[in-house]
Amino acid sequence: MRFRLSLFLAVFFAAQLAAETRLVLKNGDFLTGNVSRVEDGVIHFESDVLGHLLIPATDAVIEGTDASAQEATVESADPQVAEATPTPQNPEPATQSTDESTDRLHPPPPPWKKNIEFGMTLQSGRKDKMDVSGRFTAQRNIREDQYRLYARRLYGETKSEKSTDLFDSSFRWRRDMSPRVFTQALTAYSFDQIKDIHHDFSQGVGVGRKIYNLDTLSVSMGGGATARYRDENGDPPVWNYMVDAFQDMDYAINDVFKVTQDASILIEPEDPDNYTLRLNAALIGKISQTVSLSMRYEYEFDNSLSVENRLSQRIITSLGYLF
Repeated sequence: MRFRLSLFLAVFFAAQLAAETRLVLKNGDFLTGNVSRVEDGVIHFESDVLGHLLIPATDAVIEGTDASAQEATVESADPQVAEATPTPQNPEPATQSTDESTDRLHPPPPPWKKNIEFGMTLQSGRKDKMDVSGRFTAQRNIREDQYRLYARRLYGETKSEKSTDLFDSSFRWRRDMSPRVFTQALTAYSFDQIKDIHHDFSQGVGVGRKIYNLDTLSVSMGGGATARYRDENGDPPVWNYMVDAFQDMDYAINDVFKVTQDASILIEPEDPDNYTLRLNAALIGKISQTVSLSMRYEYEFDNSLSVENRLSQRIITSLGYLF
């Protein structure tokens, strides 16, 4: 008799434990109890402490059950409850809620964050001068992938003669291999009519490490190899195989101001005198959610060019629009 009673109690408590369900909410909290049914996108949950609860299906996950078990729960854990549950007259709302739930489980990728900047300087008097700058950037992060598209156009005249005429662009793809380590592919193209660089194309691959990866501060650095094609001075185009190192920083001072900085160096191993050094730094302030004002310092030194064309540096103030 005692053996039968013990066996009965063991089966009873095992059934009770198996019937309990853990419901995990979006904020990480969880409830323990039983799911009576899921109807019209609403979970009917019986909690021993809080009683009967109605929770949107998009705001919670039934833990410890696979998709088929959840579908069975949707019908009902108790056949009598399922029979007592009225069938909705119009199935369209349930279909819509299912679609919304699917969107929550598999959200679309975030959109591109695009920014366009424009700056202009006019000077008259002893020397007439005009400088115009335009810049476009677009960024997008999808899980472990980060994409950045960049383009810049500079044009200037001094005493009605062209003094600046360049364009450069790049596309960078970074993929996280771990929370700290990432791979990078950088494709770049540029021309500079003043320096007689008709085409400059490069393709680089490398590996980097995130030194800091905080909400307000991110610092990364790394290196790799680059193949560069350059057509200049009317000479035959030349291919160079180079090694490179890069570093970038993004620091949010507060909700209004932030500082960005990136630097890179390209060196040809077979000819160390053939190297290019670039440094860009900017202070960006938000005027509104979509309008910004920036001041940038740009430095470039290309030792492969003639003496008068090696060094370029400028300070640019521009107005930006985020969309």
